[in-house]
Amino acid sequence: MPTCRIIANCESLSKVIQPLRSRCLQIRVPAPKQDVLADLLCKIANHEKFELPPKLAASIAHVSRRNIRRAIMMLQTCKLKTPNLHAQAMIPRPDYESFIAEIAQDVVKEQSPQNLRAIRTKLYELLTKGITADIIFVNLAREFLKVEQSKSTLPEPIKPGVLRYAVVFEGRCREGSKPIIHLEAFLARVMAMIKSNMINNANRKY
Repeated sequence: MPTCRIIANCESLSKVIQPLRSRCLQIRVPAPKQDVLADLLCKIANHEKFELPPKLAASIAHVSRRNIRRAIMMLQTCKLKTPNLHAQAMIPRPDYESFIAEIAQDVVKEQSPQNLRAIRTKLYELLTKGITADIIFVNLAREFLKVEQSKSTLPEPIKPGVLRYAVVFEGRCREGSKPIIHLEAFLARVMAMIKSNMINNANRKY
């Protein structure tokens, strides 16, 4: 204690064991507000000597979900792809998020054992590249529950059930040893819910 201090940084306390938590002084640092993060991006742009429209800075702050590291990486990628930045410049998503969005689209497009086997290969690719199962669960749920209509959006009646099963299988994944099993089981359950909803809608028509 007189000579050493250890500072641990984490995003969630749920993975930190209670004996360790009881011996630490816990300080919560909330994410910055969107306007504060947008000002920070503008300061970075001024320091790097390029023009960043305030509207684009606000859009990046919103899309990054108030994550500073994510916002700076988005700004860097945006500058590389569009040297002359403007207010309507496209904000690129991280590659792994785009890949997870493709998996969600595959689930919504076709519900079959063959498609599930093809998706398993994509899940393995994400896991082998260091994308953890909890990140995959969060992004899959986010894609399925989107408010705006897209290729990965699910019908409204089954969204509460999908969210419930995302929590259930993510919890089982934390306690298990093979994430691929729980990820695949979650997507199989979502496929079954989509099929059941389609059958119910067809029966109502007749």
